Formats: sequence, structure tokens, C-alpha cells
Amino acid sequence: MNLAGYDTDKYNSFLEHTLSIKVNEDITVSGSLDFLVATGKQIPRAPLFALHEYKPGPNMGIDPMEKLLIAMVTA
Repeated sequence: MNLAGYDTDKYNSFLEHTLSIKVNEDITVSGSLDFLVATGKQIPRAPLFALHEYKPGPNMGIDPMEKLLIAMVTA
């Protein structure tokens, strides 16, 4: 990641951060991101780019498409 030069005066890379969004008055969705490029020094402010981790298949009791959709809408 250092070779890619993500960390600049304006942008920084962050690992293992939670990203959330309030959909309406009573629904908030969130997810944990493996890697995120955003403004801010120690706390991400405005996300620009994120990589989401691998999701298990539907036979694990978790719908991977649902988790992916929530992550994409949130980002």
C-alpha cells in the first residue's frame, strides 16, 4: 500500500473501519471495511474508495448479495 501512495496531505488509507449510513428515520445500516481511502488524518471523513472482504456463500446463513448491496449503498 505504501508503494501505491494512498497517503497524501489530503487523503489517507484506513484499515478495519466501520462505515454506516442512515437510510431513513428508523433504519441505519453499516459494515466493516478491510481497506478505505478517505479524507481525514486519524478518522475517515469522506470515503473515496473501499475494498470489502470476501463474503461466505448463502449456505452459511448469511446472504452475501444482501451484505454486498448494503456495503455499496453505504459507500
